[in-house]
Amino acid sequence: MDLHQRLTALIDARYERSAAKLAERLNIHPNTFRGYLSEEGQEKIKFSVLAQILEITPGLSRDWLLFGEGQMFRGEMARSAEGQGSPAVSTPMADTIREAEIVLRRAGASEQSVWTAVHSLAHDRMGHTPEPDTEADNRKAGNNG
Repeated sequence: MDLHQRLTALIDARYERSAAKLAERLNIHPNTFRGYLSEEGQEKIKFSVLAQILEITPGLSRDWLLFGEGQMFRGEMARSAEGQGSPAVSTPMADTIREAEIVLRRAGASEQSVWTAVHSLAHDRMGHTPEPDTEADNRKAGNNG
């Protein structure tokens, strides 16, 4: 399932089948967000938008959103969403991401560094992931240009 298909499935599951509702929560113009919901448009979505979707959607699995691995929702959210008691699926990519996170957090890495590492892993494994939001990164770092 491609990223745009996962976004559409999430909208159907949690945002009343309304891309505009999710766009509003993200402070993105609805037409801009709808543009991401196609095979061509998914290439334009910023990594920071996906991070924000993860922040505002309780229980959403990062592995599912970013890589299409496992279930849409984690733990109790997954069981209640699917009406069954099976745990979230463990996959080689998800396990690699979790291990990298543990190592980075123990080393004192910032949240941004963890996201950058996840992006790099995804790029290496899958050939393409959303581009990092360098404009937002520059703003956070205090750079103006």
